Amino acid sequence: MNIKRDVILSIIAMVGFGNVYLFGQAVNLDELVREALDNNPRLQAYKSGIQVDEARVPQAGALPDPILSFNILNVPATRFSFDQQAMSGKQIALRQNIPFPGKLGLKQEIAEKNQRISSAIYEEAKQALIRDVKLAYYDLYYGDITVSTIEKDQRLLEQLVAVSEKKYTVGQGLQQDVLKAQVELSKMHDRLIRAREARHKVVIRINTLLNRPIGQSLGHPQLPDMERPEFSRDSLQQKIQSNRSLLKVWQIRLQQSGQALDLAKKSYLPDLSLFVAYTQRDRLRNGNGGVDFLSGGISFNLPVYFWRKQDKQVQEKVWQRERISESYVHIQEQIRSELENVLSELEQNGSLVELYKKGIVPQAGQSFQAALIGYQTDRLDFLTLVNNLLTYFNFELEYNRVLTNYYKNLAQLAYVIGS
Repeated sequence: MNIKRDVILSIIAMVGFGNVYLFGQAVNLDELVREALDNNPRLQAYKSGIQVDEARVPQAGALPDPILSFNILNVPATRFSFDQQAMSGKQIALRQNIPFPGKLGLKQEIAEKNQRISSAIYEEAKQALIRDVKLAYYDLYYGDITVSTIEKDQRLLEQLVAVSEKKYTVGQGLQQDVLKAQVELSKMHDRLIRAREARHKVVIRINTLLNRPIGQSLGHPQLPDMERPEFSRDSLQQKIQSNRSLLKVWQIRLQQSGQALDLAKKSYLPDLSLFVAYTQRDRLRNGNGGVDFLSGGISFNLPVYFWRKQDKQVQEKVWQRERISESYVHIQEQIRSELENVLSELEQNGSLVELYKKGIVPQAGQSFQAALIGYQTDRLDFLTLVNNLLTYFNFELEYNRVLTNYYKNLAQLAYVIGS
């Protein structure tokens, strides 16, 4: 009877630890997010892309570089001399190509759209990074809970194994009790190894997002008090239309494709080329000549092969705009689908959290308490007691898994709506 009392006291002592999970210093989610936004190299690359496209805007609207040339004209091949022929001379010329009015303006507007697209892509990457940090943070929380629960189970089973072995040696227990307890303990060792490895991978993931050394340790995360806010699908859709950067990317691309089509239509119009030249002539040996010349002119390119070139450019831009328009519709449908999925999962996990918190976990605890009483009064065997204990711990673990998924759903929802 004393041995049985030892078993009960051991179980009560171990379960009495409660849900206390200590893994060093606490880590704050907001601080992790800020560090990731400051240090993540991929996000910084997107930020640099904005500056690249910003520098391209004035280039797109600038005229082509003028062409300065130095020429010699009509110099006799038999004797290199500028004073024999009246038409011999030394010339300096300047040529400037000028696109047809409106083309440069459209090119600059297209380049400005590229810069706006880069900014929207950066904002989308920023929201994705915030989501990824949150998801990893919640995975770290569940990893801590899992490791702590398994360690608690393991310590308790080690005591139960010792007690079952002691009972067996004095003839008060069965060998199958000893074997069952030893098997469960071995399984617990395996689960603990896997849980620690899973947590280590989450730490690596967070350090990578924050551009920290891979092996840098992390404290334990903390979850806020759970709330179940009500969501209106109409209001969420409005937020998506106004806030989601991915939609802005495709909206700007659609506008840009219209400008690209306008530019292609202007390719039928000829570009201009202006030139001015000054020719200096030496006085001839016979005393004649020596008068300098000023020349100038304007030229046009002739789009005479328009059916093979300009027509095809316009067709290309028409189909390109159609493709972008269809892609934009597809992206909208995809985001709506993501919204419905995350809302469905959020509702499901929220209900499961309430079920586990108010129903399953307390009921499992009551069942375990009843098993303790039954074992103490010889109305329950040792194996049933162990099974009830493991069931109680497993339900605790499942509750925390569902709770973690609920917060991960909230993080995904914030990303989908762009806030």
